[in-house]
Amino acid sequence: MTNHMVDLKNTDVALIMGSNMAENHPIGMKWLGEGRRVRGTKIIHVDPRYTRTSVVSDLYCPMRSGTDIAFLGGMINYIIQNKLYHEEYVVSYTNASYLIAEGFDFQDGLFSGYDAAKRTYDNTTWDYQYAEDGTTILKDPTLQHPRCAFQLMAKHYSRYDIDTVIKITGSPKNKYLEVIKLFASTSAPNKVGNIMYAMGITQHTVGSQNVKSFANIQLLLGNMGRPGGGINALRGENNVQGATDMALLFHIIPGYIDSPMNTAGSSQSSGGQSS
Repeated sequence: MTNHMVDLKNTDVALIMGSNMAENHPIGMKWLGEGRRVRGTKIIHVDPRYTRTSVVSDLYCPMRSGTDIAFLGGMINYIIQNKLYHEEYVVSYTNASYLIAEGFDFQDGLFSGYDAAKRTYDNTTWDYQYAEDGTTILKDPTLQHPRCAFQLMAKHYSRYDIDTVIKITGSPKNKYLEVIKLFASTSAPNKVGNIMYAMGITQHTVGSQNVKSFANIQLLLGNMGRPGGGINALRGENNVQGATDMALLFHIIPGYIDSPMNTAGSSQSSGGQSS
């Protein structure tokens, strides 16, 4: 969770996916309602079910269960191909301009370094290119070099064209395009978008990849690290998510770091008489 729940009132467009937020997280929904009242926040709901969240949303788009990666991959591809990303943010605050080592590749659904026998990856090729000093990463701020992370990402997601995505997800084409265009509008410097999700996203074998897809979208649009932006998990109790992110537990500080403890001193006696 990257932002405080109250911060939801500062967003221009909220994308809720894999959650019935209005029914299951009414206090969070309250702050989206406050954003709608004050700044005209638009709410998008993407979910296999039509729920109470769908009712109060400005835009509802159905999809088949388990097709989140295709849905989000299509968004990423459309944003890149139509140059809807926030270029200044992407160049300055992400690794999009970094040049990737020549050994890294992706073919037939597998990244380089895959060992079929062990079913594991040797990720030694998953690295950057370095200058002669061995520490300075080579970059291309124009994002045009074929080995920069941005171009490799564009190539990777090019398979997710609109027609392929809607065939996989079952989403109506007009609704799907509406979702992309509305949320991508937050790439403007004076706009910001927020993504909220729950266990409809995480409780899959590819749950981590689903959330990483959110991260890629938000980085492309320049929505990370800004008021009203970020990626925010909706959980049933604060010691599930916010405790470790927001320092709500006494023994854990932000960054999942244990609080320092004083281990000096002798152990206390029980007070009993020794035999």
